Amino acid sequence: MRMGLLIIEQPLARGNGLYDSRHGVIYLHDGLSPNQRLCALQHEIIHAEHHRRGMQVGTLREERLTRKETALRLISQADYATVEQMYEADVWHMAGELGVTVQVLEDYRQQLSILI
Repeated sequence: MRMGLLIIEQPLARGNGLYDSRHGVIYLHDGLSPNQRLCALQHEIIHAEHHRRGMQVGTLREERLTRKETALRLISQADYATVEQMYEADVWHMAGELGVTVQVLEDYRQQLSILI
């Protein structure tokens, strides 16, 4: 899906990313690691998708949904199972192996606990 979003990397006062729904711009902090950048970009793209579907972006409910969807898009169940065994559930090493942040990994783990 082509969204026509502009992505700008620059210093941000807080956070890793920001979606400006009024202008169709995603701002990413310019000092992010590759894993942080991937996760922040995916997170902000999902905010943009929610906005296009008519959801109010920035509410607590929408933020929770965005975090959940980000984790589910970036981590597959098979990959998670593999790295969990490899690293005996050490979240730092698991996140690194999966190419995500610890926060995204924790959000994924929370979804697993809901399913169990």
